[in-house]
Amino acid sequence: MRMHYCLNRSAMSPCFVGRRYIAAKPSLPEPVALPQPATLAAALQSGEFEPFYQPKIDLDTGAVLGVEILARWRRPASAC
Repeated sequence: MRMHYCLNRSAMSPCFVGRRYIAAKPSLPEPVALPQPATLAAALQSGEFEPFYQPKIDLDTGAVLGVEILARWRRPASAC
């Protein structure tokens, strides 16, 4: 059986080949070591985390239902 991959789509996008439905091969990121708790505590103390707010809005009424927050870790270049 010959496999077909969709090169113009994301890694998980399916595509059609002839009359068959083929799912593209998923690509997984390389594993990353998690930081130690003491490193995270020091980063919090020094203000290295930056919050980004995303409102959750009711599409029917336009009312704000809540907020989601994403925290980005702005590490100094020497810490990487």
